[in-house]
Amino acid sequence: MKRQMQLLLPGVRVFLDVDDLVDIGELDKYVNASQCVLIFLSKGYFYSTNCVKELDACFQLRKPLVLVHEADAGKGGAPLEVLRGNCHQDKVAYVFGNREIITWHRVKEFQLVSLKQIAAQMLHASPMYFDCEPSLHVPNETSSRGLGFRTPVALYVSPANPGASDFADALRMLHTSNFTVVTRAHTLRRLKSGGLTFSFVYNRSSSFRRSSSATEYELLYLNKRTFLGEEGARLADLIRTALQENRRILLVHENDPERDGCEFGRFFQTTPDDLIQRGIYKTVAVALHTEPYRSVSYALAAQALGAVEIAQGGQVRRISTTSLRSARPLRLSISLRRALASRLASRRSRPLAVELSSNA
Repeated sequence: MKRQMQLLLPGVRVFLDVDDLVDIGELDKYVNASQCVLIFLSKGYFYSTNCVKELDACFQLRKPLVLVHEADAGKGGAPLEVLRGNCHQDKVAYVFGNREIITWHRVKEFQLVSLKQIAAQMLHASPMYFDCEPSLHVPNETSSRGLGFRTPVALYVSPANPGASDFADALRMLHTSNFTVVTRAHTLRRLKSGGLTFSFVYNRSSSFRRSSSATEYELLYLNKRTFLGEEGARLADLIRTALQENRRILLVHENDPERDGCEFGRFFQTTPDDLIQRGIYKTVAVALHTEPYRSVSYALAAQALGAVEIAQGGQVRRISTTSLRSARPLRLSISLRRALASRLASRRSRPLAVELSSNA
């Protein structure tokens, strides 16, 4: 995180105890010299002697805090409710009260959103931005803005897939050209043969005339209601048919609790074994997070459907993993850096300094 922030904000001074602390007795001085302190909230933070000492110094000096939450239990994370309960009672309001808490992500596209939030809060804590919220831009950041479909794309949605229609409709609102959402209608049919009655689900598409030029995808929206009950069985039959016919499948994973999001590991218990064995999860699902990460999720889903970046003048440039990896290092926009330098010079303020606090 320290290195990323130094790349994002050239000239920023970042103190990290494991790198820069020489004498633990001087910790208070380092806190006093910082314009804000970043606390990386993870399991055990409030039980670390040095972290508590550092927090005490912040509390006494009323230093602005930037809170970054490690939510991944596999990386030492813990729920915010647990962390709040671990905090000393007299500091709960200071640490958690009326403060935006930034979720830390490790996937590149989402991590950049976290870094931008950190940078914005750091700048807001500095003398030159205390009275305004800076607007930040990073070249090559993932966004639905400017994305479009060069050829027709049809996304098929099953009513037996809870939450799928809402996601597809949100995606359609962002892309109105060359993109169609098709709702499948499930009809139960019965056939009699030799005194026995056979029931099966017949799938048809409603209000859509198939086009030979359209690229078709089947949507599989994963949340804690997926593959449960009778409608889950109907969805499983649809996915089996799609796999058998080698149809393209867009796999998305809901992480928002208000949209019935859950851990991905749950699906290895609820998904029919035959679908798992046939490789339904061999493709990495697009993660759907809450805002401000949601817009990145929609952009990644659109790219998975073949969306391309439409440059000025109508030219189209396909986005690829290779181009993202070869992109130049993170930087804020030149205009912001110049504005920052100008305001620093005009106010004759010391350079922005931040202290990172972690129990690592």
